[in-house]
Amino acid sequence: MIVGIHTTNGQKPGSPDGTGFFIRDDNNQLHFITAKHIVSCINTFTKEPTPLSYDTIEVRYFHKSDSTIDYIPLYLKDIKYKIKNQFFYESPDVISFLANGDFSNADINSVEKMVVDYSKLNEPPEKIIIFGYSVTKNMTGFTERNFPLTCYQEQPADLAHIDPAYPNPDSINLVLQPETIEGVSGAPVFYKYPSSEKMVFGGVAFGKDSIYKSTYIVRPDIVIREMFYPSIFIK
Repeated sequence: MIVGIHTTNGQKPGSPDGTGFFIRDDNNQLHFITAKHIVSCINTFTKEPTPLSYDTIEVRYFHKSDSTIDYIPLYLKDIKYKIKNQFFYESPDVISFLANGDFSNADINSVEKMVVDYSKLNEPPEKIIIFGYSVTKNMTGFTERNFPLTCYQEQPADLAHIDPAYPNPDSINLVLQPETIEGVSGAPVFYKYPSSEKMVFGGVAFGKDSIYKSTYIVRPDIVIREMFYPSIFIK
């Protein structure tokens, strides 16, 4: 289940802001995953507040019974002010928390079955696919999938990039080109390998539209680590 995130603050109307998805742990608990800056409302490239600040995100979902679309609120007040204000290369721009909404009527396809032991993969990925809810329609390089769901066209898995504007955070992130677009932050990344028809979970996308056009990907092993041993919170 890939979800578009809308944001609300009290009685203010919601606005589209990002993408998220779900992973179940071994105890069948449902974790919601997205980019950290979507929740903290702090830009991880500048450490400055984002234009919008809010206390609730709403995830878009399909009803099990009739596939109609609705939204489930997830409340952020208990966690957003505990997040460290750090650059994306100091701590990962990803957050995981237990889904605190009522998902009993939602048709959820979580990605835990696509998580693998990455240390045992002996070949580089052939392609990278990123699914996300872009804020704007008809962006170059994207195709519509049940709007507003959009996706990158399949990209060659060229991850050997270094953004010269920032320290190289290869222990946390990978860098892909071309750039991401607004609304795709928090989107799940999938790798396609030459020896298999199946895709595997490849991390979480975020990025910045700067002179060096790039998409950052929080490494998949870092995403899983943050589910159980989070480093982004103030202790």
